[in-house]
Formats: sequence, C-alpha cells, structure tokens
Amino acid sequence: MDSSSSKRKSCEVRRANVIYFLSRDGRIEHPHLIRVHHFCHSGVHLRDVKRWLSELRGKQMPESFSWSYQRRYKDGFVWQDLTDDDLITPISDYEYVLLGSLLPAAAATSAPSAVTEQSKLNHLFYSGNLTSCSNKLIINH
Repeated sequence: MDSSSSKRKSCEVRRANVIYFLSRDGRIEHPHLIRVHHFCHSGVHLRDVKRWLSELRGKQMPESFSWSYQRRYKDGFVWQDLTDDDLITPISDYEYVLLGSLLPAAAATSAPSAVTEQSKLNHLFYSGNLTSCSNKLIINH
C-alpha cells in the first residue's frame, strides 16, 4: 500500500454511535443515542461530543454536566473522567459510551433543594473527610 492510499484511508469519514446517560440527583436516565459522521484519523474527543450535543440539545446542555466515559480496565469496565481535550476510546468499533453528571451549579438553577453526588463529595472534601491523591479519591472515616 502506498502512502497516498494510506493517507486516504486514514481520513475516511466513519459513522460513530455515541450512547450517553445523564445523571441528575443521583438518578440515571435511560440511555440516549446519537449517530454522527466523524473523521476517524483524529479520534473522538470530549469537545467533539459536546459540539454534537450542543447542536442537538442546545448550547448550555453539555456544559451543565461533568463527563466520563466507559472504558475497559483489567477484566471489566470503569468510568474515566474527561476534559475537553481528552481522547475517548471506543468500547467497540466506533461505539462510545459516556455519562454526564449534572454539575451542582446547574442543579441549583433547575432544582434548588436537590443534593447531588458532586455536592456530597464537595462536602466530604471541605469537611476533611475526603482526600484527593493522584486522581484517586480516598474517604476518611
């Protein structure tokens, strides 16, 4: 295979399935599915998913959530937290699974009395019962 056909193949547009769950007040909604066409050579980043969601559900929607994606780890799966520039690895061929957790500020505007998991973690952290150590959370009892 010559380099020009290799370049052409790496720039193909692929259809990707993005399955995402939204978590509000500790409750996870039924899954949502969006199908998008994407250049496979660059991979899928969180900023791409946020752009697609903005087009479908409004500009504020993706920014109201913190995002993680499901990835393989040892013999199972874990949720890995994401920033906008993070590359998301597919769970299978061109299929991505994400979880959006409503941020406390967004929860306060939609339901002022709601207590979210994030606000519980913030309380533990500021009360000294939670320590962050190289991306791992340790709860002190």
